[in-house]
Amino acid sequence: MEPTGHYWFNLGKFLQDNGMTPVHVNPHHVKKSKELDNNNPSKNDRKDPKVIAGLVKDGRYFQPYIPTGIYAEIRALSGQQVRAQNEITRLKNQISRWFIIYFPNYKDVYGNLGAVSGLIVLRRAQLPEDIVKLGADGVNRIWRDAKLRGVGLKRAKTLVTAAEHNIGNREAQEAARIEFRNLLADYETYTAREAELMAIIEEKITEVPYVDKLLEIRGIGLKTVVGFVAEVGDIKRFGDPKQLQKLAGYAIVKSESGKHKGESHNFTGNMDTCISIRLAYKKNGKVIVHSGAGIVADSVPENEYTECINKAEAVVNAVRDSEGGIE
Repeated sequence: MEPTGHYWFNLGKFLQDNGMTPVHVNPHHVKKSKELDNNNPSKNDRKDPKVIAGLVKDGRYFQPYIPTGIYAEIRALSGQQVRAQNEITRLKNQISRWFIIYFPNYKDVYGNLGAVSGLIVLRRAQLPEDIVKLGADGVNRIWRDAKLRGVGLKRAKTLVTAAEHNIGNREAQEAARIEFRNLLADYETYTAREAELMAIIEEKITEVPYVDKLLEIRGIGLKTVVGFVAEVGDIKRFGDPKQLQKLAGYAIVKSESGKHKGESHNFTGNMDTCISIRLAYKKNGKVIVHSGAGIVADSVPENEYTECINKAEAVVNAVRDSEGGIE
């Protein structure tokens, strides 16, 4: 069959459950093969099945992996978590845009736009004019009622001063208040949803036999492991490590002819992965930094090592210069 988004899922599962092997043909191959029979790129319901059948007959297909049991559970949960995380990122960008338009001076007080003490005030007073009306005592009272630590009258005065000297847009104030309240509500909804999903995933992932070995790898966190399991599924289905390597896109092929003769290339695959050339994460109150470099045939080890050091230093400097730190 030619994959059509999510529409093939039920048919594929039905075929698999009844002892049949569903296979896919690449839609790009179908498109490119349409002219082979009649020299016409036209598309219709009579021609397409014939083209697809021809590709399958010639062995130009691949077998999709349909996970079952805990692997199906992890893939579904991981998909939901990724979508929630994407929404959080989108909302952060929209909130940042809102500040740039209506309250650019806010960043003089909070380097991290998601600072809890700032958001608590903004739930009550969205615009600079509203914060000025509250005054430093009113802002401080909000924090005291919320039992927040680490903030007091001094920080409240700084926030009020920034609001008084705000250079943002003062038009459409009611619309601005509504927009921020909606953005903040959506942000909190998706943040809570992502946290709930991660709690469920953390419990479920322990049912995967080899997951403890993955989590022992330095620099590999829970989300990375979950993404790997969601993509790969049951690792026992691979008879050789090279099969997993090919799935990830690391099927290195050497050109035997042409202008690229002797060169190794090919970085294709079906696994949704990425290379972390620069990586920073926080664990037990410390920020841990990793860096890497691409190794090719003419790489000089000493130069690659120096490049890794420079990349790591850039990340360290960025964290050090960040007012809000790293969460």
